[in-house]
This record gives sequence, structure tokens and C-alpha cells, in this order.
Amino acid sequence: MKKNFFSFFLETSKELSIALINLIIFLPYFFSVSKLIKTLFYPWKNLVAKKNRKGFQLDEWLNRLAFNLISRSIGFFMRLSLLFSYFILQIFFIIIIPFIFIIYFISLPFLYLKSLFEQPHEQKIEKIKKW
Repeated sequence: MKKNFFSFFLETSKELSIALINLIIFLPYFFSVSKLIKTLFYPWKNLVAKKNRKGFQLDEWLNRLAFNLISRSIGFFMRLSLLFSYFILQIFFIIIIPFIFIIYFISLPFLYLKSLFEQPHEQKIEKIKKW
């Protein structure tokens, strides 16, 4: 059954908004933002130097301190760069959303005409089943 333009508009705009919302929801999970924030100051790849001699020796303590600080700073900057790239991508996505809607509204009449000449989904399935 052929749809009128208004019902086609409602259906396709609903699908577009669902797709955009899914992208907005997907990005924090893809970048694991909550885990990155929780582990921001953790050492890189959990590399830590541990005490391996008895007693206190200043040079060993300073070496362990330097190694652990370097490992934590590398982990901090790596996680910070991932968070930064997430925010850049999110800002880019928010900026591009109005252009997506403009392109959608411009192409809507052409998409409607295309849908008028397409076979319904049920007929496509039946045609595939006959093969």
C-alpha cells in the first residue's frame, strides 16, 4: 500500500531521529568515557615499580618514585587524549546535526518519489523466497 507524503515524512523523520540518538548514546560507550574518567590517574598498562630490596635505600626509592610518576603521567596523558578525541568528535557531531536535517528536508521529496516506485518490503521477501 502506498503511503501519503505526511505519513512518509513522519516515518522517515522518526527513523532519522532514532539513528541520531543512537549515535549520541553509542559514542560514550565506544570511548569508555566513564572508565577513562575513573582510571585517569592510573599507571600506564598497570606498570609499577615495587620494592625489591630489604631496608631503606634512597636511590632505589627515588628510582621507584620516578618510574611510578612517569608511568602515571603516561597513563594520564593517554587517557586524556582519548577523552579529548571523544569531546572533539561529539562537538563535531553536534555541529553537523543541523546540516543532516537540512539535507534530509531537501531530499525528502525525492525520497518520497523513490518510495512510490519501489516494491513493498513484503513483495521483496516473497520474491527472495521463490528463489
